[in-house]
Amino acid sequence: MLSNEIRNGIKCPNCISELIHSKENHGRHLTCKECNREYFWENNYIDFVEKERIDKLTQRAIETWGNDLHRENNKNSEHLYKLIKRLPAEYKFLSGEVLEIGFGKGGDLMELSKNKQIQSLYGIDIGKNARDVAKEFNDSGKVVIIRANAQTLPFKDEKFNGIYSYGVIHHTKEPRKTLKECSRVLKTKGLLLFYVYSNHKNNLFKRIGILIELPIMHVLFLLPYPLKLLFCIFVAPLAWLIFTVPSKILYILGYKHLSKKLPLNWGTTPFSILPDIKDRFLASINHRYSKKSINKLLKSTGFIIKNYVEDYSGIYIAAQKVI
Repeated sequence: MLSNEIRNGIKCPNCISELIHSKENHGRHLTCKECNREYFWENNYIDFVEKERIDKLTQRAIETWGNDLHRENNKNSEHLYKLIKRLPAEYKFLSGEVLEIGFGKGGDLMELSKNKQIQSLYGIDIGKNARDVAKEFNDSGKVVIIRANAQTLPFKDEKFNGIYSYGVIHHTKEPRKTLKECSRVLKTKGLLLFYVYSNHKNNLFKRIGILIELPIMHVLFLLPYPLKLLFCIFVAPLAWLIFTVPSKILYILGYKHLSKKLPLNWGTTPFSILPDIKDRFLASINHRYSKKSINKLLKSTGFIIKNYVEDYSGIYIAAQKVI
């Protein structure tokens, strides 16, 4: 059973009201005292996703990540390592109660759970695999897994000391709403560490890739999921030949810096880049930012930038809540 302390910090995403244990269904539900909605819970797992209220964009997100990419066996924490490499000083301040938004397969969540400065760790994700991830932390006594939408965070105001999110905010329907929610649940001076896509305005190669990407995404959005998946499988070897192979050649010739400017430069085989192809083309939305645009967005939601790193891979930001 969830402790009173944990339950008191978790609120109904519909109306941000208190949740109580339901005596029906063998006590496997939490009921909102205000709107009477019921949500399934088990041990350290709560499901706030209501099937009848899922919109088209959310359903597409579940298809892409929860039913596909999140089911893959690879559960490394390379995303967290990438952020730590670029924002090492800011990461050291991540402590107390921490939330990860979009934990995916759970790799970063596992690494964060080992951080002794983090006293309690919450992870939210929209994917159907969330319950399976929760089982991996049943005995931790530190990690709570919640299936929910990032645009309606089911937590009380000013609950967290820090939030970590890699590659999620730029896929949400309204990034401003997501960041506003982050601001709401963060304590004043709380830390937000996250990664988003860059618009690569100073990188000609990646800029061309983005211009190709956008119209394809619009067409794929109209197709059923199986056809979109077949498209990605077909495109992966082609993209590997166009981008990855030339980058490897440039690297061998000694143009290491230039080689990293090409998209998909990290690929090893044609299908090693398939998850990235699916991540980009199967997504319903890909927001991209410049330093100016992300700074404006953060200021409008109560944050200031403490550190900003933009490179060939994207934008890494440490922001602090100021209001």
